[in-house]
Amino acid sequence: MENYEPDRAMAGRFHKAVGAVFEQAGEWDDAAKAYRRASEEKGGSSTEVASALMRLGELYLKKGALAKSEKVLRRAHGIAESIDAPGLLAETKYLLGSLFIMKNKKEEARKAFEDGLRLSRGLNSKTEGRCLYGLGRVYQEDGNLDLAIRTKKKAAAILEEAGERIELAKVLTSLGHSYFDHKELKTALEYHERALKISEEAGNPQLIGYAL
Repeated sequence: MENYEPDRAMAGRFHKAVGAVFEQAGEWDDAAKAYRRASEEKGGSSTEVASALMRLGELYLKKGALAKSEKVLRRAHGIAESIDAPGLLAETKYLLGSLFIMKNKKEEARKAFEDGLRLSRGLNSKTEGRCLYGLGRVYQEDGNLDLAIRTKKKAAAILEEAGERIELAKVLTSLGHSYFDHKELKTALEYHERALKISEEAGNPQLIGYAL
């Protein structure tokens, strides 16, 4: 693997796939290198470049490297806009919204999630569910727990129907936090237990830690 050089036309996809393997294994530095290399391959399409940049930006987000994440995600956003790729653009909007929440830019986050939701409806259930989840987080930041819970429940239903169990576990955990803040401790525990069960079945230590 170390000395393997893929065909130039497929190199971007290859290095992105390698990055995904490293990321799943928790080797984030190696994953970042692979995603970066995928985004720099000259033979790749604009779509492949934007996709690799999104994965790199999301990885930086997980690492808390917010300045790097924003730079990379804005570049991906620009490419997605220029090639009129609504699916990619919606994904980038979701990631930018998540970034803005971490930077305490609530109104920018709200707009990014709303734009991503509008673009993804009927096109990509995973992104639609993620954007709804993002809006639920914004509503919780607003102090509107009832609306946050309703919105996160809609997100969970969409993600469950789409079979996106990793994303579903994140939303269920977040719902547990919402119900805890709502002083409904029994319901909060039920959501955390559902999230933990999915996380353990997926063998994802990060999700397990988040669900506990």
